[in-house]
Amino acid sequence: LHGEVAGFQCPALPQSGCATSRENSGRAGLQGEREGSQNQSAGGACSRRATAQFGRVISDCPVVVLDACVLYPAGLRSLMMWLAVHGLIRPKWSEQIHEEWMRNVLKDRPDLTPAQLERTRRLMDEHGGDCLVTGHEPHISSVTLPDMDDRHVVAAGIEAGADAIITWNLGDFPTTVIEGYGIEVRT
Repeated sequence: LHGEVAGFQCPALPQSGCATSRENSGRAGLQGEREGSQNQSAGGACSRRATAQFGRVISDCPVVVLDACVLYPAGLRSLMMWLAVHGLIRPKWSEQIHEEWMRNVLKDRPDLTPAQLERTRRLMDEHGGDCLVTGHEPHISSVTLPDMDDRHVVAAGIEAGADAIITWNLGDFPTTVIEGYGIEVRT
């Protein structure tokens, strides 16, 4: 496995996929982290092979916050989950991101039920590794965006130590603002 995923160069990897990582600071904001254990919820794709540098564990694959507009279309949501379970990305989202994509899907698809989307949400959380970001709320007030309702997405990226935010709404995430947090914006 190698090539480019969401604009990131991915190294050639063994069959087990890329390693997951986490900061050694012990931040409790990321759910599902178990030191020294295999990430079984990602189908065993992540081998936890990583190197430590300057007190931080470095990962082989990018940490990406998936904006609600990326999770809204079922096909794109499935692709992102496929990339995650095969160890090519480490997806991140918050409860607020979940609520946003689910609310919009239910508004546009009256044939679907909240229970169906709750099941999808649960499966995403179970199989997305350490995907659920919490503790990002204190960062929200420090972020200024054209659409202030999108600040929670950047705040989740800050808390997660994300490499990028994947979104279709580039105008809502100006590069000059987002890069100040060490995060890229990708489509």
